Parts: sequence; C-alpha cells; structure tokens
Amino acid sequence: MFRKDVIAQNLDPPMCHAATLEELNGGELLAVWYSGSFEGSKDSVLMASRRDSNGAWQSPRVVLDLPGLPVGNPVLDHGPRGLTLYFVILYGAWWTEAKLSRMHSVDGGRTWTHPELLRDEPGLMLRTKPLRLGTGTCLLPIYSEIDWSPLVLRSTDQGCSWSMYGDTTARGKAIQPTLTQLSNGAVLMYTRTNQGTIFASQSYNDGRSWTASQPISLPNPNSGIDMLRVQSGRIFLVYNPTAQGRNNLSVSASENQGQTWGAPRTVAEGTGEFSYPTVIEDSSGRVHLVYTEHRMRIVHCEFDPEELFP
Repeated sequence: MFRKDVIAQNLDPPMCHAATLEELNGGELLAVWYSGSFEGSKDSVLMASRRDSNGAWQSPRVVLDLPGLPVGNPVLDHGPRGLTLYFVILYGAWWTEAKLSRMHSVDGGRTWTHPELLRDEPGLMLRTKPLRLGTGTCLLPIYSEIDWSPLVLRSTDQGCSWSMYGDTTARGKAIQPTLTQLSNGAVLMYTRTNQGTIFASQSYNDGRSWTASQPISLPNPNSGIDMLRVQSGRIFLVYNPTAQGRNNLSVSASENQGQTWGAPRTVAEGTGEFSYPTVIEDSSGRVHLVYTEHRMRIVHCEFDPEELFP
C-alpha cells in the first residue's frame, strides 16, 4: 500500500524535523526541512533533497545557513510566480522571537534569492502549505507562538502583499492550522491543540473571518497535522490518532467534506516519534507525504488513494 523512502538520516547536524514537500515541473519532487543539534540550536540550517523523474532521491544539501541565526519550519509553495520557500528565522532564545521570512526560486529550487522578511512581528510561525482558492486568493496558514493561536495571511495579488486574519477564539489552545476548500466554497481549518483533540473552524468569505473553533471527534496529542482535498473530492488527514504520544502516524479519509472520517490507516508506528506530516497530491493523482521519524530521519511515503481507500 505504502511505498517509503528515507530522504535524510545521519546528517550533520543530526536532528531533522518539519519537512515540507512540493511537486516541480516534470514530475520531480522537492523536500525541505530544518536540521540542527537540537530544536532552536544556533547551528540550525535548511536542507533539501530532490526526487528525480526516475524516483531517486538525491543526497541532502544545505539551502540556507545563517550563522548564529537558527531557521525552522519551512513551507514550500509552487505558485504562479515560481517556487517560494517560507520559513522562520529565530532572533532570540525561542520561537516566540521568530519572524516569518521567504526566498524565491525560478529554477526549481536549485538556487534561491536572498531571504527577506515577510512580517516583522515576532512570534509568528508557519507549518503547513498555502491554499489557493477558486477566486485566486491565496491563504497562508500561520500561528502565533506568543498567543498560541491560529491565523491566516491572505493575499489577492499572488503574494506581493498580505493581510492577517483568523481570530477563531482558540487563543491559548490551538496552533499550526491546516486548510482545505470544501465543495461549497467554504474553507475548513483544522488545528493542532493542547486539548487532546483536533479543533475545527470555517470561513465563508475567503478567509476574512472564521467561526469559533470547536473540538471534533479526532484526537490530537499536541502534534502537527496536515489536510488535503484531492481531485476526486475526497479529503485526507494525516495525524497522530491518539490523545497522547506521537508513536503512531496515520491517514484518514472523509467522503463527506470532513463531516465524518473513516478508520485511520497506519503510516508508521513504534517506539519513539512519527510526526509533523506534509501531504500533497501530484499531477498523476498519487498522494505523497513526508514526516519526521525520531527527529533523526525524514521519510517520504507515497500511495494510490484509490488502492488505500477503495
């Protein structure tokens, strides 16, 4: 059911976490993550690996090293202006002092522009991929590490300018929102929480305002999640299906726009940590996800959604 490849392990520095994934022109894949001695360490860098059209992953390479300034939580986006890599730069001791930044590439991630600040407010973070709506509006899910609350940046000019929205009344409870657009045009937001369960909110005006966050039936052990609506209309959710611990990573499918979810299919489980998934659909309809294994490996997993959820 699942085809798996280890993208990164035995790195220097050794810890690796928070991978992001994007399909490039020609069917290649690009994965980016951050590596360091530990989370927030000053030797943290952004690293990348490319999967060629034959399915082989290249050796990881450093794509951003800012000596003395840790970087983290990269998010790739392949949009109308080319490839953008969003990430945070840590200007202090912890993520509450991080700032949103980005770089651009016009050659599929082989070279990048110099980093630029996206927002100057400290403590704003990101984790999951942007969502492009049918109207052309782009929503970039972010969150405040200071307030511990989900937010969105909204752009109507292909990322040239952004406005911040997203009070879902979940302050102190929820972070790391993931977004998808439903068949009726509404935008569904799911969030990681410290409440033992995933929270949900919806927007009916392209991300400008949101309903109050409410817990749903799916558990969450205060760990990252990611959501994807595929071409068939199904929605997939990759998450840790327990209220405590990150020792099981699974994927569930919804056939009714997130109203209910089928039984989770295990992607990885065992002693340790399997966490922080990113999930995408490629141009052929196959689903790809990357995740952290024990903070020491980045793993790529691929499946045919029709085979996994017939």
